[in-house]
Amino acid sequence: MNKDHIMWGVLFLVLFGGAHWAVNSGGYSASMVWMGLAVALLVLSFVGGKQMKNVPKGMMEVWTAATLFGVIMTFAVALRYVPVDLSWLMSLWLLLFGAAKFAHGHAGGSHISNYGGLVLVVAALFVPGFGAGWYFMAGALFLGLMDIVNGAVLK
Repeated sequence: MNKDHIMWGVLFLVLFGGAHWAVNSGGYSASMVWMGLAVALLVLSFVGGKQMKNVPKGMMEVWTAATLFGVIMTFAVALRYVPVDLSWLMSLWLLLFGAAKFAHGHAGGSHISNYGGLVLVVAALFVPGFGAGWYFMAGALFLGLMDIVNGAVLK
């Protein structure tokens, strides 16, 4: 069992589940929640990067680039500089995290990270199937639940 993976999974479940609740309870606009999530993901990536040990060469740059690009695009879409539906952002984050996770697994020889990255990339295609008000739950399930399961399987 890998407690770090499980911890990240629970964190993603709470983060995106809370975002789903905040938007669907009528208290917050989806644009504001997305900007808050972008800042939270930036901070979490920074903190997580500081705690990573035995990182394959070049992976810190990959994760940094993916996170920064995601934050910039999130703000651009949430502020309506890029006129796409907000659910598009969940697909973007799944693609970015999936690609970075696959690259990390490939560089470090981790088959579970390769698998997890590919699942996230393919899962990005299924976000529209969750419907307009449920895309945060797609993130909770694909990012959160998958990390919990992968953490339970890892030794």
